[in-house]
Amino acid sequence: MIQEIVDGVAITLENEFGEEYEIYQYDAKQGLSTPCFLILLLEPSRRRQIGRRWRQDTPLDIQYFPAQDGDNQELVRVADRLFSTLEFITLQNGEQMHGYDMRTETVDGVLHFFVQYNAFLTRPNDVQRMEELDVQTTTKEG
Repeated sequence: MIQEIVDGVAITLENEFGEEYEIYQYDAKQGLSTPCFLILLLEPSRRRQIGRRWRQDTPLDIQYFPAQDGDNQELVRVADRLFSTLEFITLQNGEQMHGYDMRTETVDGVLHFFVQYNAFLTRPNDVQRMEELDVQTTTKEG
């Protein structure tokens, strides 16, 4: 599910910003081609709910590296677009997810856009059921 969410964010970013922006997932081995986005997974968690249900929280840090260092105006424009663009993402299976706890921070000329996607998961029931049962009963005379 985590990879599906990261892929959904990448597709949403590509649809909004176009092909002139590179989109990297998790890391960039040989440097970055700016302008670009880097999608980082922070600390996902999974908590048990009632029955076979689990709640999965997937917090992400989407970093934006501007084409020109120190272009704060570009960072503000991109941040504004990210708030509306990442409010809802569509996964490859067509399911839509809502982004929560969105906020931004700029560190060393890089925009950090924080967003969290939550999902409820259901673990399949692996209990084998009996196919047939024969029962014989008797009563005590008395």
